[in-house]
Amino acid sequence: MPLRHLILFAILLFAVSPLRAAEVGALPSRTWDIRQIRLGDDYPDPAFNALVQSHDGVIYSGDQRGVLEFDGRNWRRLPIGINFAVTALGVTRSGQLVVGGAETLLVVSDPGGANEVLDVGEMLPEGLHGGGDFWEFAEDRDMWCVRSGELLVCRQSSGFKAFRTEQEFGRLFQTSDGILIHVHRVGLSRITPDGPLLVPGGAVFANIGVSSLVEFPDKSYAAITREPFGIWRWRDGETPMLSATISATDVMRPIGIGQLAGC
Repeated sequence: MPLRHLILFAILLFAVSPLRAAEVGALPSRTWDIRQIRLGDDYPDPAFNALVQSHDGVIYSGDQRGVLEFDGRNWRRLPIGINFAVTALGVTRSGQLVVGGAETLLVVSDPGGANEVLDVGEMLPEGLHGGGDFWEFAEDRDMWCVRSGELLVCRQSSGFKAFRTEQEFGRLFQTSDGILIHVHRVGLSRITPDGPLLVPGGAVFANIGVSSLVEFPDKSYAAITREPFGIWRWRDGETPMLSATISATDVMRPIGIGQLAGC
């Protein structure tokens, strides 16, 4: 083979070698599977209490000592100066990270940058006392909210507001035009700037826990409830009606805080 051909072959081999290295690296794009995102010895078998993905694809996970960040290749503990069990995570439309724990609610302005942390409890006149563990995050066009069993905290254009209940807050649901919440002994309610407001027909769920809710494109809804276990259907403005019952033996153990119906 002429010398110039050997030189050309060597140049081509050198040029494609980075591509081959990228394909067989730590996170190959074509052969990725769940086994390749194990945390390893640095974070042995953490309890993932909460999980959320940012707008740019970064995954944040809450464990017993704070927040872990996964960028697609590496895990690291987010350096935001906390050391408590994180039970709720959310990412706002503006990219802020909301972190909830036991009577603790923080907002990280730029998780990938300066990591400035706002303590929401300090922004509320009564703080977060008695709020317990925060569990869920939801957002609509006007506000975002996080709820615990006893306390609902919302970030509105006017600032932070907290709403308490004499009963108990249940699941929080994000729909196309608002946020719904189940209030024990009240029913399914819509969150307004002044707090939860019972939706038309929502009182049917006053003593029935709503485990899951699905919104369809035609503005109809389906909900899975417990005690009794069943599927309810309705449209906006209508009273929900029981569509089908589910045997308690067909409802599997909880996954997260939802229910998996074996039907």
